[in-house]
Amino acid sequence: MRVGVIGTGRIGTVHAHTLSRHRDVGSLILTDADGARAQELAQRLGETAAPGVDEIFRWGVDVVVITTATRPTPS
Repeated sequence: MRVGVIGTGRIGTVHAHTLSRHRDVGSLILTDADGARAQELAQRLGETAAPGVDEIFRWGVDVVVITTATRPTPS
């Protein structure tokens, strides 16, 4: 299975690590608003970074995981 991960912040990184070790996942395509962050994570995992969301769909995936930041807790 080919998985697209949109968002490579804290939780996206956790999900990407988990997915990269899953036996049913053949490859990941990662993207983030911070392209350098997505590229760095992709290199660490031996996966592919995409320049944007459109490329994830254009390059073809079976499933997409969308990760977003949590809302800050009021102090």
